Amino acid sequence: MPSPTDFNLSPYFDDFSEAKNFHRILFRPAFAVQARELTQSQSILQNQIERFGDHMFKQGAMVIPGQVSIDTEYTSIKLTSKTASSLNDYNNSLLTGGTSGVQAKVVGVSATDGTDPDTLFIKYDKTGTDNTAVVFSAGETVTSDALGNPTAVVASTHTGSAAGLKKGVYYINGFFIEVDDSTLILDKYTNTPSYRIGLSVTESFITPNEDATLNDNAQGVSNTNAPGAHRFKIALALTKKSLAATDDNNFFEIGRVESGVIKTLVRNTEYAVLEDTLARRTFDESGDYVLTNPDFDVREHLASGDNRGIYSASSTPAGDATKLAIGISPFKAYVGGYENQKLGTTFIDFDKARDFDTANNIKTRFTLDNYFNVKNVYGTPDIGFVSGDVEAFKTINLYDKATTARGSEQSTIGSGVPQIGRAKSRGFQYVSGAETNDIFATTGVWRHYIFDVEMFTHINLTTSQSYTTGEIVNGSNSGATGVVQSISAVTEATPNNITIATPGVVEFAAPHGFKDGQQVTLQGGNFSVSSSASAYTEGVYVVRNATANNFELFEADGTTAVHVSAFTTGPTISHSTVVVSDVKGEFIPGETLVGQTSNGSATIQQERLGFKPVLTRDITATKQIGMAGSPTYTADTMLSSTYGINETITGNISIANSSAVLRGKGTNFTTDLKIGDSISFTNNAGSTVTALVQNIISQTEATLTANVGGSDVSTAAVVTRRRGKLNNPDNNILLFKLPYETVKTLKTASNSDQTDTNFNVRRQFTATLSSNGDATITAGTNETFAALANNDFSVSIMTTGSGGTGSVGDTLSLSGNNHEGDTIFNLTGSPTGKTLNFDFGANFAGHKIKILATVSRSVAGSKTKTLNNDSTVNISSQATIESGVIPLGKADVFKLENVFMSSGFGASASASDTDITDRFELDTGQRDNFYDIGRIKLKPGAIVPTGQLLVKFDFFSHGSGDYFDVDSYSGVIDYENIPSYTSDTTGDKFELRDVLDFRPRVDDASTINSGSDDRSFDGTGSSTVDLVEFGSDVTADLEFYLSRIDKIFVTREGGLKVVKGASALNPLEPGNLDGHLLLATLTIPSYTLNTDDVEIDKEDNRRFTMRDIGSLEKRIKNIEYYTQLSLLEADAQSLQIQDSDGFDRFKNGFVVDNFTGHNVGDVGNNDYKLSIDRARGEARSPFNEDVIELEERDDDLTAILAADRTAANYQKTGDLVTLPYTEQNFIEQPFATKTENLNPFFIFDWIGNIELDPPVDEWKETRTAPELVVNVNGTFDNMVRERGLSNTSTTEIPVGTEWNEWQDQWTGNPRTSDRWQGNSLVRTTSRDVVQTRSGIRTTIVPQTVRQSLGNRVISVAFVPFIRSRTITFTAQGMRPNTRVHPFFDEQSITAYVTPSGGALGGNLTTDANGAVSGTFAIPDPNTAANPRWRTGKRVFRLTSSSTNSTDRTAVATSAEADYDAKGLLETVQEAIISTREARTVRRSVTTRRTTSRVASRSVVRINPPRDDNDRGGGVYWRELQTTNGSQWYSGVTYSESGNRWQVGFRTGSEGSGTDNAAHTDNAVFTVRTNKLKMCTIKSFKGWERRNIIILTTRDKNIVNDQIQTYDYEMYTSLTRVREKIFIINLSERYKKFYQNNLDLFTNKLWKVN
Repeated sequence: MPSPTDFNLSPYFDDFSEAKNFHRILFRPAFAVQARELTQSQSILQNQIERFGDHMFKQGAMVIPGQVSIDTEYTSIKLTSKTASSLNDYNNSLLTGGTSGVQAKVVGVSATDGTDPDTLFIKYDKTGTDNTAVVFSAGETVTSDALGNPTAVVASTHTGSAAGLKKGVYYINGFFIEVDDSTLILDKYTNTPSYRIGLSVTESFITPNEDATLNDNAQGVSNTNAPGAHRFKIALALTKKSLAATDDNNFFEIGRVESGVIKTLVRNTEYAVLEDTLARRTFDESGDYVLTNPDFDVREHLASGDNRGIYSASSTPAGDATKLAIGISPFKAYVGGYENQKLGTTFIDFDKARDFDTANNIKTRFTLDNYFNVKNVYGTPDIGFVSGDVEAFKTINLYDKATTARGSEQSTIGSGVPQIGRAKSRGFQYVSGAETNDIFATTGVWRHYIFDVEMFTHINLTTSQSYTTGEIVNGSNSGATGVVQSISAVTEATPNNITIATPGVVEFAAPHGFKDGQQVTLQGGNFSVSSSASAYTEGVYVVRNATANNFELFEADGTTAVHVSAFTTGPTISHSTVVVSDVKGEFIPGETLVGQTSNGSATIQQERLGFKPVLTRDITATKQIGMAGSPTYTADTMLSSTYGINETITGNISIANSSAVLRGKGTNFTTDLKIGDSISFTNNAGSTVTALVQNIISQTEATLTANVGGSDVSTAAVVTRRRGKLNNPDNNILLFKLPYETVKTLKTASNSDQTDTNFNVRRQFTATLSSNGDATITAGTNETFAALANNDFSVSIMTTGSGGTGSVGDTLSLSGNNHEGDTIFNLTGSPTGKTLNFDFGANFAGHKIKILATVSRSVAGSKTKTLNNDSTVNISSQATIESGVIPLGKADVFKLENVFMSSGFGASASASDTDITDRFELDTGQRDNFYDIGRIKLKPGAIVPTGQLLVKFDFFSHGSGDYFDVDSYSGVIDYENIPSYTSDTTGDKFELRDVLDFRPRVDDASTINSGSDDRSFDGTGSSTVDLVEFGSDVTADLEFYLSRIDKIFVTREGGLKVVKGASALNPLEPGNLDGHLLLATLTIPSYTLNTDDVEIDKEDNRRFTMRDIGSLEKRIKNIEYYTQLSLLEADAQSLQIQDSDGFDRFKNGFVVDNFTGHNVGDVGNNDYKLSIDRARGEARSPFNEDVIELEERDDDLTAILAADRTAANYQKTGDLVTLPYTEQNFIEQPFATKTENLNPFFIFDWIGNIELDPPVDEWKETRTAPELVVNVNGTFDNMVRERGLSNTSTTEIPVGTEWNEWQDQWTGNPRTSDRWQGNSLVRTTSRDVVQTRSGIRTTIVPQTVRQSLGNRVISVAFVPFIRSRTITFTAQGMRPNTRVHPFFDEQSITAYVTPSGGALGGNLTTDANGAVSGTFAIPDPNTAANPRWRTGKRVFRLTSSSTNSTDRTAVATSAEADYDAKGLLETVQEAIISTREARTVRRSVTTRRTTSRVASRSVVRINPPRDDNDRGGGVYWRELQTTNGSQWYSGVTYSESGNRWQVGFRTGSEGSGTDNAAHTDNAVFTVRTNKLKMCTIKSFKGWERRNIIILTTRDKNIVNDQIQTYDYEMYTSLTRVREKIFIINLSERYKKFYQNNLDLFTNKLWKVN
């Protein structure tokens, strides 16, 4: 472009016209030369130069580079006064501070302009005399070394900014113009300038009057000093313009800076047509590409707080909250072949996705379950709120026993607590049932909807111990914790008698509440144990065979009976059941349970007889639901197969008549059953028996809570386990997602900004029936009652009136007509359904009823929320604070502002105390089904506070309305700050702007972990809603935001352009722009809440060099190669090879392994020993790898000298050891084309360099993990399992004891007594005898056999932290005489650094040459108190800033070096196979007993008179002594009339003679005693005796399938004899049996018919 100056004017009259195509001026002799011709000759030449220039260069192009630079550390000082006559006197002088001693070089001045004072621009050169000060201080006097040493007083110091331009040539307006060195002050006192920096062009005519050098300088001629020709001058000046400036006339931009960041700088020459040619060729060959793909950083457009925004509201351009700015990192691209480069991060704007659409009549299904099916209903639960009558969401109690009496909740007896949990009630709905007289039968089925379920754990203690309700208890060994509930129970009872027996029977006057297997503590009282009549020992005992008023007493092991020999007074017997909630961890039997507040402690009992010391019940154990009130509501959960969870357990069971012991065969009671389970089975008579499990003793034995009936014998029954079913617990959240995301409002513009939401709700009413038995209830505004359906309404009687029909707790039917023939259910009012009339008839007169009705809401609106800012609560309780969970007393907390801690628990906290907010995390109180009290929780690992707390927070209070939605927050908080909620049960995240929220809010009196009902919904601050009808739809209109897809392009001219896509629910990408390079595609989510939500799909525009293409070719060849191998492998695999018969042969030995991993080899095989080089695809022998540090050391332990290395023929250069070598120049270039001033601004940043020794640390650690023991079941484990024993607690299996005969040790004096026995007087002589006997006890014990499989590498990982090591550092080139502070990975390490010649932790100060050295001892990372640094590349930094500031203005000097640490951790583990084999152990045992030896004889016999049926005979009895002292008598009677013998057995007058005694006799009977053993055939199985008497009872009804069993038992009895059999048969059906089988025993048979 030619110069804009017009030369065709006076006096030049240059009328050159390019259109005439004149290229030369031809002068002729004799013709005068015109001034115009001389001028045009220049114009012709200039025109040619301009044409060439336009071809080669762009307008404003830099032809001969002159360096452009930006200095944002252009330090300035404002002066208060000065002594120099001119400010310029200070320029280029050295200033020294009179106070600080700091020195600085003056590089520029700026005289006052009336606004800014005199200012000197300086570059600091030296630190102050204290080695710390780096800048002049305000008020300090500085002295210049200029002539006269002028001084000045510093007002303040600042950091400004400046631009510099070095000498160069630019092509402007067709001319090649030189520009001189220039400096331009951008901002005097700030260093974040935003300007366009360029050259301004000034064209002018210069006359001799303005410049005398234009006069003729010829000497000695007449024309000397004559005025010469005028000159045309073009001057370039460095100048600045605002970023928004558009007037670019005579201005050529050479750089741009935004907020102190350089965006563009002219660095290279910009060519014109030549560049077009090069660009065309580049594009044809390579297309569009970038050398390095840029990174993208999405930021907020408007800066607010810490949101990383770019522009403030007052900046230019002004920040806009509806926009985003995306930062594009520096990159270089070729678009259409043209080079485009961005030197700094460039930000471009794009709109957030704020367009929206409207949806009408959208439906959201209210799916909410979590209910029990219940029956035996008494009353109905409280759901809503009716003042004085009904409490909203009232608490219900969950029990493990079904209802005993309707309307009465189960109660605690002793320490037996039936309550297993609590919950809240929110719905009640009819399912099915029959009705009589409009009253539903108790067999009717109802759904009871519940929420906020909290199940309890029952912990049984051996003694009485009370804990404070709500306190936290913890296990001393397990560390488990729980919160004590108010229903915990303590039992202390004193028996009125203990029977003298073995075991003693403890008898009470009233029910005691103790259970089988409970360990109890006995204290006080007076009774004796054992034959020595010694006093009992106070301590722990076990309850067995408990009935309502007594139990048998056993030792603490539960198996040793306590022999009570005397009783005077009863002891105090105690046991506690501690009920806890919120259990964390697992309590252990036998550990101590300690209260954190009360400090109470007691021992958790051990498991005995299957009684669980710690029992946690789940929701399926619920059998009764109760709710206190008037009346009390009770109902039983349905356990049937239709409504409950019924499952047939493994194996089958047997149980005797009138027994509570359940015995299994092939059963897994410990896994299939739980204490409290309801079971059912079919007895032998075909009847169904239902029972409850009390204790589970083993896999094959359990006990029931009560004996079965006398005819309920079962021998091989299948058991069905029956549990309650909580239906669909996953559908248990009162938040319902709308079908669209980022909902704008439910008050749509099409509805005039009003809601159009409607749904059905359930609401409770109460009413009293009139004397006619009717009542009316009324719906609210825009509401009507639903049409009649039994599942939409429920009615129950609260109190009775004068009517004679119905009782309290009855539920009433609304269908049909009443007893008077009138319709019970009547919708009336205007509109119809506005009122609802009930008419039950006069028989129900005066009854007060509770109604749960379905109401249709045609217009529903959102509930309001109000934000309460800066609320505070003082926490003074030390126990609460130390618990780590601190309630705030308000629900729906929005934000935690501060937590302040006082100096101690004795002082209240205030806002001036220590702020410890960062120790806590906020729990807002949001739950799935309600807004709970908010709380703050101590973060894991955080320090527990040591003083009182003051907590400052914001919370929402709730207003009126029907539900919460996005409009509840409108005008309260910003849209993007509307909170979200993540379910703690399902993990689903709910954005509260996109849901309908029906959750109620607890009142402010609610607590957390109080030990009782924590939450209520009827006090101050509470907020409740009518719940939507279950399974119905909510219909609403709404507006929702739309998403969008944008694209970012680079233009040919180097600009960045955003192409905006169309907003839509499912947006499409906009099209690509021709001639532009696509950098990225942006997916902008609706509303764009967060910058992180913007998805950036970066376009891969990489450049590929020929080398890259060659690498690709190699990779493609490899792919082809391995593809062919894969195809060959597939072919081999699919190849069918047939044998001679045409059958496919089995292929084996076919394997392909490319040795890139261990996936093919059998790594589990002990013989697998192989190493794989994954990079090279090679298999190698196994090897061990380690890192060994090399140490240079002389054999004589002296220091290594250069001569030593020379003698050893090596040299050391730094850390490198090599053979000796010499250096020589390979190439040398001593010439330069031009010079560049590397420091045009005289900038000295004092950036030094550091050498670390060593700079790298690589090591390998080998860690041995605990051995891996694989327990394989051995013979001992199999024997344990077969016997149904616990595999973890069984340490031995008893086999039996072989006893010798009893030996008398002491005999007492004889005692004689006489008594009549039948017709004889029998004299009995007895004496006490103490006997002992010895024996061999045989047991099977486990013997552990361990086999080692050797060590294996189980993991290889990088060591996470840098190991301890001492590093030597040496820094050079830093600011002289300056104190520096050491930092490692931005962490101060002064305490671990030792300066050279100093002490650990001493100050580091550079010397006069700017050097400093020392050592840094990296502390051991395995010590908890030490700092740790992660491995990798970490920066060691020395800086004059004590805070390690990154602000260049705050740092006088610094130096950095990288320390690279890499550690490899190899973990090895020994694998051991462990088996428990059985080993037989025999040991001698001795036992002692006291017994009575009794002898009886008949001294008198009286023969009875004979009658017609008996001709006489005699009876002869023989006394037999049993092992426990009881007497049995056997005898044989001969009847002369019947000519037959009779054998009889009966119990003597002494001994208990009970089943228990008989059982004991059976248990202790041995083959070595000369006693008579009486038992069933089954019990005798496995024994043999010389003589056996078999008694067969009279015939009875035998089920067909049992005949074979009885026959088998009879046959077994015949095989138990070695010599003689006595058979007494009273059964007709066994005559033939004996006839068929007795031939085998002819020589042994004695028959008595």
